[in-house]
Amino acid sequence: MIEFDDNVADPANISNLDNRTGYKYGSPYQPSAHVAKILSERFGCVGKQETKGTMKIFRLHNDNWYKFADHLVQSLASDSVLDMSQGDV
Repeated sequence: MIEFDDNVADPANISNLDNRTGYKYGSPYQPSAHVAKILSERFGCVGKQETKGTMKIFRLHNDNWYKFADHLVQSLASDSVLDMSQGDV
């Protein structure tokens, strides 16, 4: 269980009641294993709105979001632009 204290102005006011870490316990927040697994599977992408309500999704390189994930070698990957001109990040 995760708890946010809305009465605290600190953005780090998150606590993990399962492992007793975070703001409430005076220690750095550590996610539980199942939450950590979900967080580790996330990736960056750019979504570009197409016609007729469809959206194309382009994955960004895991190590550098200024590159698309169109090549395993980061230096050979295409450049991405994160100023929203290529889509929403």
